[in-house]
Amino acid sequence: VPAGRDLWLLSTGTAIGPFLSMLADGEAFNRFENLVLVHGVRKGEELSYQDLITSFAEQYGARFRYVPFVSREPWPDAMAGRIPAAIANGQLQDRVGLEFSPELSQVLICGNPEMVKETQQTLLAQGLAKNLRRAPGNISAENYW
Repeated sequence: VPAGRDLWLLSTGTAIGPFLSMLADGEAFNRFENLVLVHGVRKGEELSYQDLITSFAEQYGARFRYVPFVSREPWPDAMAGRIPAAIANGQLQDRVGLEFSPELSQVLICGNPEMVKETQQTLLAQGLAKNLRRAPGNISAENYW
């Protein structure tokens, strides 16, 4: 992943696991000023690893932001709906106080193939580029079932 100021980790369901492992390693906190962990689920009870996520927030303070999304029911402190829509309309950026930027952002997307595809398209429309071996960009993605 190329350098940047902000690292966005966008996941659905169990695909949060690889991101939690990366965060627990600590290297991401050495490389990036701001880290945003986004986790989209259908039901609030699927928001897993809350103790670990809370420990990151306690350890790194304002540098770490966690945004849960719950799509099929209201849930305290969670955003309603889907990640790509919240990026497109700016609600996610407003919630965390950061913008997606080709100059400052690196985005890792992991999860449901539909979310991965829609999120990539949304970010490409905002001027970000896919990370390729021959041309560094901003977006790296992995389908995860």
